[in-house]
Amino acid sequence: MVRPVPVRVGDHEAVGLGEGSSPVECCGVEDCLGSVDHAGRCSVEDAVAASCKEDDLVLDPLRRDRVGHVGKDHRSHRQASGVHFFAEAQHKSFHQGYIFLGRSFDGTSKYETRSFEDERGPLMTRPGWNAAEIGFTTDWRKPWSLDMEFESNWGDARNDLEWEVGVRWNQSENFSHWIGFEFGHYRNDAQWVHNFRSADSTPPVVGIGGVDYVFGELDQKVWDITLRSNILFNRDNSLQLYLQPFLTRGNYSQMKWLATPDSYDLRPYDIDPSQFDFEYGAVNLNLVYRWEYRPGSTLYLVWAHNKNQYQEKGGPDNPDWDPDPVWKNEFDSGYPFRTEPGNTFMAKISYWFSI
Repeated sequence: MVRPVPVRVGDHEAVGLGEGSSPVECCGVEDCLGSVDHAGRCSVEDAVAASCKEDDLVLDPLRRDRVGHVGKDHRSHRQASGVHFFAEAQHKSFHQGYIFLGRSFDGTSKYETRSFEDERGPLMTRPGWNAAEIGFTTDWRKPWSLDMEFESNWGDARNDLEWEVGVRWNQSENFSHWIGFEFGHYRNDAQWVHNFRSADSTPPVVGIGGVDYVFGELDQKVWDITLRSNILFNRDNSLQLYLQPFLTRGNYSQMKWLATPDSYDLRPYDIDPSQFDFEYGAVNLNLVYRWEYRPGSTLYLVWAHNKNQYQEKGGPDNPDWDPDPVWKNEFDSGYPFRTEPGNTFMAKISYWFSI
């Protein structure tokens, strides 16, 4: 599942849609910022609303990058590869389940180090990891049904756990509801934080081409609740409701800098990691009314209501530092609600021409 995660792209900050929203589109065998997961979606720490450019697909073989050597065609590096096993089964009682097992091998990312002063950073190796996922659903035809999913990813550079439980209530032929709770705990040994000029670091480090590409060990937790309701007034009129409060919190420890390009050679970096701790909360509500006013012709009316809020603890080495933040960094269910809302109203009409 794709989840919103605050990340940076160059000198800009964005919130990616991530693993209760739509998945981010990926380019080729590698997405805009890193690896893709077994489902072909952008991973949690890399999911971001960013676009790929056609000329980014291959490095210019004549371009001299920051380490002073002639860049190689990126296709000569193994970017992403792996093996997986998937099986699913359904009992005659309509109970069903699935299992997924996978192994992703070491690969090269050219976006992991982002950029500095409009210059792309060096390549970086990403260690492989193992993945396991299991889930089941009881008979969805019954008035009440249960579904559960459990997922784990582990390896040299990551250790993730995620579980979701949902309950479906088929109230009648005209009313159905589903509510689900999801919790995720994600540990990343090398989450990109920022790029600094080597001459400004204290104590100074060599860097790569005069730039310190800095990463941190990130411990992130995510909570969300999702409610979906469908009301069928008659065959031509229906109403759909989607509501999701979302909250995530991240704590950094042990900053590191990339010492050797095209590797995973990370060495301790002497800055306070806690100044990059963050929290992000959002509430999204969508209400969709559908009216099929004649066969094949439909009118949709949509109301989208959203609230979101993001902040970092801040510090002297954090370029996004607010010198006077209200910082708690603890679970606060009311955090996403304490901000101004955004409301969007949309209408869509279609007409079927019989030609």
